[in-house]
Amino acid sequence: MGHHLRVDSGRTADLAFTPTRNEWNGETRVQLKLREIRLA
Repeated sequence: MGHHLRVDSGRTADLAFTPTRNEWNGETRVQLKLREIRLA
């Protein structure tokens, strides 16, 4: 957290992420943890 990346409209990016399960307050949701980003 705390990092920002600005991508201009029309540009594409490749994302690598790991799906995890987030359980909180009796609810379960899928959370994607970003591992790497590459501008194409």
